[in-house]
Amino acid sequence: MNEKRALKRVFDQHLSSLRFQPGSRQVVINRTLGKEAPVMKKKMSLAMVFALVLALMIVTALAAVAVLHSDNANTVNLAREALYQKYGLTPETLGMFPYEGSEVNGAYTLTWTCNTYHASLTGIYVTVVKDGVATASWSYDNVDPSVYASGALSAPVWGQRQLEAALRNPDVASEYSRALDQQDRENNPIETLGHASEPLADGERIWQDEILHEAQPGANDLTAEKAYEIAVQAFAEDFGIDREALTASALQDETFLLRENGRGVWDISFDVMLNGVESECVVRLDGATGEVLSIDVLTGGNG
Repeated sequence: MNEKRALKRVFDQHLSSLRFQPGSRQVVINRTLGKEAPVMKKKMSLAMVFALVLALMIVTALAAVAVLHSDNANTVNLAREALYQKYGLTPETLGMFPYEGSEVNGAYTLTWTCNTYHASLTGIYVTVVKDGVATASWSYDNVDPSVYASGALSAPVWGQRQLEAALRNPDVASEYSRALDQQDRENNPIETLGHASEPLADGERIWQDEILHEAQPGANDLTAEKAYEIAVQAFAEDFGIDREALTASALQDETFLLRENGRGVWDISFDVMLNGVESECVVRLDGATGEVLSIDVLTGGNG
């Protein structure tokens, strides 16, 4: 077996997961075999080939940021993917639907409700994740798709095409939504006041029904720089966005918070452009381990 064939076998068996730019694979092979250095007469031994390959693997591993997702973050990602696949939703349009979750007997249910436009237009999505499998439903599943197939904002039901149009034309979309809000007020002139929650104090934030307090990271917690690096990598992986495009975005906020159990959380948000749509990405990491606790995209403003 000659050196070139041996090196190719090493690449196929041990480096199949590495990604090379077009032509780079052959360049690495040529350089390893000394083809670009004709003054070198002595060929490399197979042991040297393995040593160079190992070094390449180590460099590649160090260049990447390891991202670990919590069970909750993985569950939400499965739910999002189910909505993408079944209804054609995208991170941009789904970003208008904050979710609330609950877990019963191992089934994790998320209810996605639009906070930008009237719910009678957008409907409500529900996802259920159990044993690693996600299913999705929509409150308008029984509506004939021809009702919203045109993508017109004048349609009584808004599917993916209307949601895209609403992001492109928020002023027009808001007119339809406000008309329904006005109709609600006319039909229900007497509004029942709900329970008013206590306002948050300075330095407090609420997340998953828990109040977090601003604090300083401890000796065992991640630095702000490391937390931001992990947050960018996590968002790039989960939403398929180029890292360079993300790092070019303006950082909006990075805050270290303490949970009620005493553990720290890095709360990092930055503005990005997703397919031409202004979006806010919010990533929350365990302050010490960097595990992704939640990662969300918010679009559409307040409606």
